[in-house]
Amino acid sequence: MKSIATLFMAVLLAVVVVAHGAETRQVRVGVLAYRGDAMTQRNWTPTIRYLSKAIPGYSFTLVPLNNNDIEQKVANHMVDFVLTNPGSYITLQSRYGVNRILTMVRRTDAGPLTEFGAVIFTRADRHDIRTLQDLRDKRFAAVHPDGFGGWWMAKQTLIEHGINPERAFRSLSFRGLPQRKIVSAVLRGTVDAGTVRTGVLEALINQGVIKAGDIRVLNPRHVAGFPYMLSTRLYPEWPLAVTSRVPLQLAREVASALLFLQPDSRINQAASIEGWTIPLRYSSVRNMMQTLRVGPYKDLGNVTVRQAVDNAWPLLLLMVTGILGGFIMYMMYMNQRVRSARRRLSDTLHSIGDAVVTTNSHGVIEYINPSGEALSGLDKSDARGRDYRRIFPLYDDKTGEALDDLIGPFRRREGDAHRYQDALLRDGEGKEHAVKVTTSPIRSVGGKARGYVLVIHDVSELRSLASQLNYQATHDPLTEMYNRREFEKQLDELQLSISDHSGEHVLCYLDLDHFKVVNDTCGHMAGDVMLKQVATVLQGKIRNSDTLARLGGDEFGILLRDCSLDKAKEIGETLCNTLAAYPFKWDGKSFSVGGSMGIVPLDTLHDAIDLMRAADTACYVAKEQGGGRVHVYVADDVDLARHHGEMAWVQRLTEAFEHDRLQLYCHSMQKLCDGNPTRSRYEILIRLVEEGELILPGEFLPAAERFRLMPTIDRWVVRTAFQFIAKAGFRHKPHAPIFFINLSGQSLADEYFLGFVRDQLKQQGIDPAMICFEITETAAIANLDAAAELVQGFKNMGCQLALDDFGSGLSSFAYLRRLPVDYLKIDGSFVRDLLHDVVSAAMVKSTLQIGRVMGIETVAEYCETDEILAHLKEIGVDYAQGDAVGKPIPLTEIPESAGAAEGAG
Repeated sequence: MKSIATLFMAVLLAVVVVAHGAETRQVRVGVLAYRGDAMTQRNWTPTIRYLSKAIPGYSFTLVPLNNNDIEQKVANHMVDFVLTNPGSYITLQSRYGVNRILTMVRRTDAGPLTEFGAVIFTRADRHDIRTLQDLRDKRFAAVHPDGFGGWWMAKQTLIEHGINPERAFRSLSFRGLPQRKIVSAVLRGTVDAGTVRTGVLEALINQGVIKAGDIRVLNPRHVAGFPYMLSTRLYPEWPLAVTSRVPLQLAREVASALLFLQPDSRINQAASIEGWTIPLRYSSVRNMMQTLRVGPYKDLGNVTVRQAVDNAWPLLLLMVTGILGGFIMYMMYMNQRVRSARRRLSDTLHSIGDAVVTTNSHGVIEYINPSGEALSGLDKSDARGRDYRRIFPLYDDKTGEALDDLIGPFRRREGDAHRYQDALLRDGEGKEHAVKVTTSPIRSVGGKARGYVLVIHDVSELRSLASQLNYQATHDPLTEMYNRREFEKQLDELQLSISDHSGEHVLCYLDLDHFKVVNDTCGHMAGDVMLKQVATVLQGKIRNSDTLARLGGDEFGILLRDCSLDKAKEIGETLCNTLAAYPFKWDGKSFSVGGSMGIVPLDTLHDAIDLMRAADTACYVAKEQGGGRVHVYVADDVDLARHHGEMAWVQRLTEAFEHDRLQLYCHSMQKLCDGNPTRSRYEILIRLVEEGELILPGEFLPAAERFRLMPTIDRWVVRTAFQFIAKAGFRHKPHAPIFFINLSGQSLADEYFLGFVRDQLKQQGIDPAMICFEITETAAIANLDAAAELVQGFKNMGCQLALDDFGSGLSSFAYLRRLPVDYLKIDGSFVRDLLHDVVSAAMVKSTLQIGRVMGIETVAEYCETDEILAHLKEIGVDYAQGDAVGKPIPLTEIPESAGAAEGAG
């Protein structure tokens, strides 16, 4: 018994372990919630959900952070990634070894920005404040003492201009968020001047809260490409950083997934950002924080005896007898803090992923961190005492020539704070790395450079990733040609160049003629192979200067640069002839490829979208004219105008469905021959209502048929008619009317239409005998097998069938044996000319004879006069329909008596 229990526990433990191993790994992404947790959740939840879908095996969770707990949660490993402001990032990097993988691209009214700064301002009417020097003994307002853009940037600039904020101002107040509080305080005169992040003033001006003439910017700076008012230098935007516990592969996948997002994606729009970019340098932020002694640099520096005495002065007054002991204890405490700070700094340097190298004033290495050892392939003891250029040989990333001494410019210009350089570094094994090198001087108290710091950031993988992502964003994965996005971009650029009179250019739009046949017959794999082969054939027939792209499906675009229209037509015909002669072979079968092309010269229109639309339309006309040919766009082309008209109808029909502008009418039929009382009969008709006017189907149904909208219209008619019949209660009357509903030839080929009708009959509770479906003779002959199957399906349900426009098909009528129809509706053209044309009279009589022989009732359409009505009755037509019987009325106006028995007409 004990062994069984032991075995059971072992199995249970194994199941738990396996189940635990199958769980999705949790990843926590911390975001600094400077606008509150609710706003942060709303803005960043779509990004978190996107990462969970984009990276299999991981489930991402959003963790809002505030300034008070961000360090604690990073230190206690409560987050794996962290998105925060640059100042907070430097603190987390220095103390806990987080490392940036991306920089946020902020979305602004002026366009995407990767840098920001601060603006120092006062009221425009303060004539006593025109420069930063005029701020002495004035009242100043900022956001927060630890605000990166809300105070530190401005403080750094003030110090650089010789103004110590702790002593120079009459008062310094911090108003908190939102930053418009500072603007309001300045304009009301509560304070004399203030500082806010760049872009805040412009936003308030655009919102009409303030006027541009209300403010004066102090220390205005102009940076090329930066659109906002500015008083400070620019600093990089918020970084996304990864903690040291996160696997490198996961960090790469997160960076790749975010870089792949398009700027206009709903995910980036929700976060109010343009997207992400390869991480920028944050050394400027680090230098500023070192100067201000904030963040991780607050406690750095040597403590002097004078400082210790000054800090201990109150204690000396109270404890004169213990002055020596107190002083010693205080010095020990301060030195311990210094040692602790230096230890943290040393730990930070060891954990940084970049190579950090310090040299003396001659460029001889004094210190190198572990990342530098790994990059150079040397131990720090071997590297120390050698010229940095021998340990880290750097080359120009464009020419490949050795770079000049990076510290040379500092020797010639002592005022430089730091310098940046893109370079190639060859490690000890001869492998090249793309790197970004930041060089900064280490200055003595007197300002003289006593050494230098080189930070070498390896960007090889990120550049490779960026290059790969750029290729994927601009190329079609199947054919490896340019995709539609890149093609339209090049079209835009080429169109702009026309204004410079740089030559003639032509846009070609090519559509394969028989791609669907291959796809439907042999499958999508064959279709893909065919597209690749076509791409190769096309590429071999155009010039190197031309651009070829796959626009989607079986459509290709070609830009012919510096090419006349006549030459473009010649090239287009060559391509079409080549495709016509090219046989595609698959699984022992051979298919003709073929292609049709539309051509547009770029000097005809002024918008790339219009150009693409015109080329597509011209290509459509080429296809309609038989395919395998070229059609050149001409503004007043009749064929193009007709196509545009049909396209306009498609748009109008789409809007009609959306805004309920379609209505049903009905046209009654009168029984002519004597016989037993029978039921009323109505043909259901469709009308389009626009601005109070009725539009007949002859105007819009041809376009609907051409663009295969008829199945949608037929389904709408059936659904709406059935709903009316059920609501009107006709099904409960003893002699319910029979409603004739027209079906298009496209619905005959719809294999799901029969099931749709069956479901609607059941859903509305309608007797199928009340419904008679009409199909035209032409459609029935063209799709005889499908028509026969559909008619039989309707008959099995209990519905009736009518053959419309009978006689127009000029058939032998033998097909009627396969179509068990109940009514033959004589073509209206014969009925209209019945009294004046012997051929028409003969067709009507032959139809009557066929109907009598086969037991099918006849209906004469277009009975427009009393004379025709009397003649139809005389020769024995069963029913008449037309103006002589009654005009069409709205379906909702059918008289209540329609459900009663009707006598002979």
